[in-house]
Amino acid sequence: MQKIKEHYSINLEKIPAIGDSTRDLEAYSKSEAQPILVRTGNGKDVEKKKSFPSNTLIFDNLLEASKFILKWNSNVIKIDIISVGYVDFYNSIYNAFNTHLPSIANASL
Repeated sequence: MQKIKEHYSINLEKIPAIGDSTRDLEAYSKSEAQPILVRTGNGKDVEKKKSFPSNTLIFDNLLEASKFILKWNSNVIKIDIISVGYVDFYNSIYNAFNTHLPSIANASL
């Protein structure tokens, strides 16, 4: 995460970052990104063991996390996402944008 911050010269504060492992979530939290745990893959075990940072948001799957991120950023149509190995997540975001973006754009006209 530190390398990402330095390489792209960006601030990761409050940027949603999705993972299903304790290591990922801790790295996100230390970088000031918003850790999001999904209950898929290793996520159920991580939740059971309660081995995640206290500021972690938890969702059943990538689609639910995507919906939350879209609502969270609904006033600004800009979403910065850090995700490692989650092709399904990107598909979920794409589908959610196609579904919700026209209504967001029309509301601001």
